Amino acid sequence: MPFRIASLSNLLGVVKIFAERVELTTVLAENGRKNCVWPYFSIKWGLHDKSIRRKYHQMKYGKLMLLAFGLFWFQGPAAHSQHFEVGVGGGVTNYYGDLSTGTFRDITRNTHVGVTGFGKYHISPTFNVGLSISHGRISGDDRYAEDEETRIRNLSFQSPVTEVALRLDINLLGFDPYNFRSPWSPYIFGGIAGFRFQPETLYEGEWVELQPLGTEGQGLDAFPDREKYDLIQISVPLGFGFKYALSEFLTLGFEFGYRLTFTDYLDDVSTNYVPYSLMLEERGEVAAALSDRSWEFLGQEPVEREGPRGNPDKNDGYIFTVLTLSYHFLDTGLAQSRQRRSNRTGCPSGF
Repeated sequence: MPFRIASLSNLLGVVKIFAERVELTTVLAENGRKNCVWPYFSIKWGLHDKSIRRKYHQMKYGKLMLLAFGLFWFQGPAAHSQHFEVGVGGGVTNYYGDLSTGTFRDITRNTHVGVTGFGKYHISPTFNVGLSISHGRISGDDRYAEDEETRIRNLSFQSPVTEVALRLDINLLGFDPYNFRSPWSPYIFGGIAGFRFQPETLYEGEWVELQPLGTEGQGLDAFPDREKYDLIQISVPLGFGFKYALSEFLTLGFEFGYRLTFTDYLDDVSTNYVPYSLMLEERGEVAAALSDRSWEFLGQEPVEREGPRGNPDKNDGYIFTVLTLSYHFLDTGLAQSRQRRSNRTGCPSGF
């Protein structure tokens, strides 16, 4: 059971409580009640057993109040605000990068199903820490762009994204579903995550993985500064949400989270074009064809193309927007456990 001691005076009060517990137990033991070791059982018995009533009332009224306060301090809301929660969620994923245009058509065509599962520990009604596992798919396509130059570029991709994240939630109004003390709250969150992705594109009816091809000259001697990007990366989840307690145990939530990444290659697009002839010689026909696909849009043979293929100044990102349903493991059986314990010891069950 977590302790909630807010000041030195409370600590001293707790010490007094344990001293009085010994005193109460001694009084009861003298009258044949050796099994009644908890102070609240001792108090109850003392109030109704004539044989020890006189000895019991020798205790000061102030000590009794201190004892009651101490019990509330230990058994109060902290017992329920600190607990575990597990849940699942489903929703959509989106992507932001070199192949996203922000148009309505682009967003609707490149929105995919995403799922998540999570576990949280409620430190207090305000702070929760948790671990989540999420999976979804992201994509982008130049053909949905409004400007013709981008459509001529004619690049596209899709990629699965699997993420494991450690995060901190801050409930802005406090959230404690037990007895509906604080049954709803908006919240914000942040954390650190690791994720895996694998960009691929459709070429001649087949899906082709792009990272092994080095479509921007990664690994070529002519471009020593361009190394192949890793498919496992770090991201920073940031977002907000809203949660509502359907009951003491079930919570319904909505969450929007953007992932800041440290890579510009979620879409396999970042910097400048590589000459077609060099790609053809070093990497083969498929790699050369996919490094510059403008020839497909224009209906002509591949040509040497120069200039920017993407924007290396901005990293890519991805988004999870989900509805969640979770279960809280609250200890609401405290009174029942006292009842069972009192039945085993022969002490009175009420208080």
